Amino acid sequence: MMNLDDTRREILDAAGHLLIEGGPGSGKTTIALLQAARTLETLESEQRVVFLSFSRAAVRQIGDRVAEHLPRAVRDRLEIRTFHAFFVDFVRAHGPLLTGVPAVFLPPDAENPRKADHDGNWATETRELARRGTYVFAQLAPVTATLLERSPALRHLYSGRYPLVIVDEFQDTNLDQWRAIHALAQASMTILLADPDQRIYEGWIPGVDEARLQQAVEALAPRRFDLAGDNHRSPGNGILDYANAVLPGQPASRPETVHDLRCSYPSTPEQVAHKVIPGAALAEQLRAAGIGLEFLTGELQGSHDPSGVVFTVLAALSGMEREYIRDRTLEGHESARARGKSIGGAAVTDDVMLAVALHLRGQEMSLRDIAARLVISTGKKKGQHPSPATVMRMLHEHDEKAAAAIFVG
Repeated sequence: MMNLDDTRREILDAAGHLLIEGGPGSGKTTIALLQAARTLETLESEQRVVFLSFSRAAVRQIGDRVAEHLPRAVRDRLEIRTFHAFFVDFVRAHGPLLTGVPAVFLPPDAENPRKADHDGNWATETRELARRGTYVFAQLAPVTATLLERSPALRHLYSGRYPLVIVDEFQDTNLDQWRAIHALAQASMTILLADPDQRIYEGWIPGVDEARLQQAVEALAPRRFDLAGDNHRSPGNGILDYANAVLPGQPASRPETVHDLRCSYPSTPEQVAHKVIPGAALAEQLRAAGIGLEFLTGELQGSHDPSGVVFTVLAALSGMEREYIRDRTLEGHESARARGKSIGGAAVTDDVMLAVALHLRGQEMSLRDIAARLVISTGKKKGQHPSPATVMRMLHEHDEKAAAAIFVG
């Protein structure tokens, strides 16, 4: 059980909306679960606390910690759910209020072929499908948010059911997820857990905004608590202070517990990232440095030798899975091209960029460093650097063409 300092006691005693900031291991989840336990003891039997997160893996990790922090009598009244699962149930129950017909869901494996065959703007098409009662993944959050915003009765119903809403990784919420949370917050207490230095979806998912925390502050006026100085996963070894200095680019001496392992990509970078031999080499470096690897959850909990059979097998499986996904993706691209479909946006590479990239690769530079030295010369992205993924694809296509030419010759 975590020792409660003055800040954590203040969190547990606080009323109204809370914004709790801090990095991994700072205790955000633990204090939220303790607050959930305290809240559940005051609720009616039909009421619940809902804890929303982004992935099933995160839901499992939170669930593994429930027994430690919640009394048995109230555990089954804490609902730990992904945003997706929560929105699916909501739209299934209440989507007909907008459409007049029962909700139909189009999972990704059913959506992708229709998207490939669609000639217009797919985002516009999914909005039209939603108006007719058929929903793809991307429309679940906006439909939920719209219903909650338009219907005081639904807000009252869900706030009565969930007087406390806890949101994990709040900094990564997109606009529609934030709209839904904001609507629930009109009558429910919210606890927003956030790590401002860890916005993993920004730039990848539309609507994720670096200003999200400030928007919450302005809209909800929460009490703010900063746990960034705490680290319960690696206490006393200097890692937290070092990371807090590195993130904003401040000078800092590296502690003995932080090891710098460097590698560069050969001509086929994916072989380094996803094959067993490089993984085994890294494992040997870790073992030589006295570093162990540990599973925090799951059936393999505990420390393991990084060069042992557990990680060797997992590395092999990871490589096989990655190759399978890549092959299926390429097959899909070829199939779409055969039907006259365009894949991706406008090309940003050219022969000059390829020549420079080949030269830099010959100097054993990493993909990230190569990308930082290249500049797009045409199109809307003119003057920008290509992504490391774009550089990898360009080099890979060159290598495949070169290999095919040698074979034919």
